Amino acid sequence: MKKGKNHKQIKETQDPEIEQNVHVRILQYLNGAKKPQDLMVLPKNEQEVLIDPEHRRKRPFRHEPQPGPQKGPKHSAKNTPHFEELCSHKIAEQILAFRHAKFPLGFTHIFDIRDLLRNSWLEFLKRLLEWFMGRNYGSWSTPYELSDKDGHLSVVHAAVINNGEVLMIEHACHAGISKTPIWDPKTRTLVTAPTPPTEGLYCSGHCFLSDGKLLVVGGHGDSNHNTGQKDIAWLYDPSTNSWDVTRDKTSGGSPQPRTKMHNQRWYPTLVNVGDEPGRVLIASGDLTSLGSPGGPHAAMQMEVFTEASGSFDLITTPADMYHNATYPGLHILPDGEIFFAPVGFRSSGESAASYAGNEDSAYFDFTGTLTGEWTSGGGANDRTKGMSVLLLSQCYPFVQVMTVGGGDMATTRTNRNINLSALSLVWDAPLSNPTAPGADNPVSWIHPNLVLLPDGTLFVCGGTPQGDPCWLYNPKTYVWSRMDAMTYERRYHSLAVLCPTGEVMATGGKHSQAGVDTVEVFKPPYLFTGTQPVISNTSPTPGHHGGKVTITTTQASDITEVVLMRPMAVTHQTDSEQRRIELCFVKNGAKTLEADLPNGRHPHAFAPRGWYMLFVLTSDGVPSKAEFIELH
Repeated sequence: MKKGKNHKQIKETQDPEIEQNVHVRILQYLNGAKKPQDLMVLPKNEQEVLIDPEHRRKRPFRHEPQPGPQKGPKHSAKNTPHFEELCSHKIAEQILAFRHAKFPLGFTHIFDIRDLLRNSWLEFLKRLLEWFMGRNYGSWSTPYELSDKDGHLSVVHAAVINNGEVLMIEHACHAGISKTPIWDPKTRTLVTAPTPPTEGLYCSGHCFLSDGKLLVVGGHGDSNHNTGQKDIAWLYDPSTNSWDVTRDKTSGGSPQPRTKMHNQRWYPTLVNVGDEPGRVLIASGDLTSLGSPGGPHAAMQMEVFTEASGSFDLITTPADMYHNATYPGLHILPDGEIFFAPVGFRSSGESAASYAGNEDSAYFDFTGTLTGEWTSGGGANDRTKGMSVLLLSQCYPFVQVMTVGGGDMATTRTNRNINLSALSLVWDAPLSNPTAPGADNPVSWIHPNLVLLPDGTLFVCGGTPQGDPCWLYNPKTYVWSRMDAMTYERRYHSLAVLCPTGEVMATGGKHSQAGVDTVEVFKPPYLFTGTQPVISNTSPTPGHHGGKVTITTTQASDITEVVLMRPMAVTHQTDSEQRRIELCFVKNGAKTLEADLPNGRHPHAFAPRGWYMLFVLTSDGVPSKAEFIELH
């Protein structure tokens, strides 16, 4: 069954070819029906998971759909779907009786019932295809091969640079260098790659600077190679498509002398602080800290890289955190504090296990230029091998961090939020992950990939267990929707990023598995709901905090949201960059929008200086392709 024709190509003399994933969903539906009513109405692709009455009391009010035709926008993953009739009671009875008599183990192909339905067959099939295809489940592309003149490429790091392309860093455990291919989401091909750094960047940490450059530190291969050389730091410049080491900008020499970190770091996390000197906080990455806290070693000091000077300086605190799990979840909050969510990589193993060395959540605040302190907040929530994401909203709760999967087996089957808008920080009770059709337990996620989408939903893909479908989560309604499944399992070492096209790119995985040298592209349901609006221009360039941006689009009258998305820079399911910021805006005529850019007091931590993807969304929740804007 190949990807190919859809219901528009159905002819009475020719059966359509059906995508395999669509066919599987249709058969699960037909074979899972127990009574005629199960087949009369197409199923809602929603799971609302609430295990605590307190959550139901606090959640936003949500109008429930009523049976029958609905007015308003078509269904998307963001909008609540309406009930759609599939067939009459009589036809449903006939299908169940036929299955019981001729296919007691279940239908093996949708065409098994073609002759039974006769004149109503085409309309029945058309409705099934419409429902189980992209508008409710999204759709993954056929995999694209990643290879250059030397052979196949397996990448473990990816960053969306400000020309819309995706910079990658390949897997290179050995002492050699890492290639840094560049992939174009528009053409879905590799484009001209820069000359790679002379030192390996595999297992490094990274984040964007205010000028759009990508800072990459540490790593230098796996833990057994290049010992004593993991204090390295490199910069990638999209404007010249080139790499260079970090340099002392205060020096008058040419070339300026190289700068390095004070500590050897492997699996570190970087956070752009958002202040005027352009500082980046660097934490964790201590190979000796793989033991328990309080052991013979001291906690590794954090340090900051200053963009203006190119220097690295140690941070002094009354008590440093160990971040033993490595690649800790660190998120810059709107007021400048940095929140630690107890996720982390810890090891490459794919089994669930609690980790006593993972510290409780806390937040860090600078008390001076090179001083600061940690404050406990939230308590225990061990999510080792899980992932965290920052959720910002114009409505209360304004700031949350969500953790998904990780920890022991019971914990991997849950997700958990903390409301950082409250005076007292307490993790909410865990909520169950969704349950796949036919499964006895909720999905158990280890090393999942989380991608914020322009419409405010959260896409989850990859990780363990293998072969499980992807899911879409709406944080405002606590609703999960099952999505299309990838062609290849993408587990440990996989990654996924939001592309400026509004799609999601996924690649990598466990190096011994098939498909790690391919890219797959996911079209979310909103891309099947309507036509994408087009942004023809934005001004001024750059935009300034507290200023305005003018957006030109011929669809201005239908635009209901304007959002900024921080481009992702992810590895090992860790990304401190990700954030979605809703902008207030007004319509000035039929083709112009005027939006307020984020302000916030110094440092501009709510929206750190740098490049963002600007999306506009229609009343149907369909996003445009992004326009990159610089926020200065």
